[in-house]
Amino acid sequence: MHKLSIALATIVVAVLSLRAAWATPDPAFSMTIMDAFKVSGKGVAITGRIDSGTVHTGDSVCLTAANVGTKILTVDAIQIGQQTHASAKQGDTVGILVNGIDRRDISRGGGDKLSASCGAHSGAMVATQAAVHREVDEDVQSAPKDSNPRWKVDYTGEVKGSIQGEILTVMSISSSMTVVGAAMTPDGKGKAPESVRLTVRNAKSARPSASVRLTLADGTACSHDVASRKPSALKLLDSDQKTFHAELSGALRCAGGQKGRIEFTAVLMNQE
Repeated sequence: MHKLSIALATIVVAVLSLRAAWATPDPAFSMTIMDAFKVSGKGVAITGRIDSGTVHTGDSVCLTAANVGTKILTVDAIQIGQQTHASAKQGDTVGILVNGIDRRDISRGGGDKLSASCGAHSGAMVATQAAVHREVDEDVQSAPKDSNPRWKVDYTGEVKGSIQGEILTVMSISSSMTVVGAAMTPDGKGKAPESVRLTVRNAKSARPSASVRLTLADGTACSHDVASRKPSALKLLDSDQKTFHAELSGALRCAGGQKGRIEFTAVLMNQE
C-alpha cells in the first residue's frame, strides 16, 4: 500500500509538471515602431511589425520613445492591411490607433517601442535617465576648469550657430545607450544651458540607430523633425563607455525662444 501511494504521488507530480509546462504564458507583446501619422479626428496611428506576443483592442500598452520617455496608452483600434481587427499577433504588420500623443513624439525608424507594460525594460530606461542626470551633475562638480571639449554640435538653417561642452556622460543598458553632453558656465562653477542628448539603440548591431535632442545656449529645445522623413545618420566609431566616439548628422525642429528647422552635424568623443 505504501509503494502504491508513492507511485500515485509520483504520477500526480508528473501530471502537474506537464500541465505547468503546457500553461507557460505566451511571450509579452512587443513591437518596434516603424512610423506614426495623424488620423484626422481619431488620433495617431503607430505602425510596425509585432516582434512578440499578442495585442487586443482596449489593451493598455507602454510607449517607450526617445522624445518622451515612457507613456501608457490605450489601443483604440488595430488595422492589418485595409481591415480592422480585434487583435494582432507576432509577425503581423499593423497600424495601432492611440490617443494622448503627438505624431512628433515618435522618431521615425528610431527604434521606439510599444510593449505590454512599462515594466523591466521601460523602467530600466527611466532609471538610466535619472542616473545619467545624477552622473552629469557629479561630472560638473568634478570637471577641471581647463578640460577640453568632448562634444560639439554645429547647426545651420533658420537658426545658425555652434555649441560644445566639456562633460560627456555615457551609460548603457542591454543594447541601448544614453549619452548626454553638458557644458560648464564660463566661471566653471555650474552647468550651462546648452546640451546634447543622444539615444543609441541596437548599439552592438551592424546598423545602430540614433535619436537626438539639443538644448541651445538660450534654452531653445530642438528634437527630431518628422518632416525630414529619415532618422539621424549615425557613425558609431566606439561604443565603449570610457572611449565613446560617435559622429552624426540630421535635421531637427526647434521651438521655444527660437523656432525653425536646422541641419546639424555633431561629434561626441570621450577622453580618458
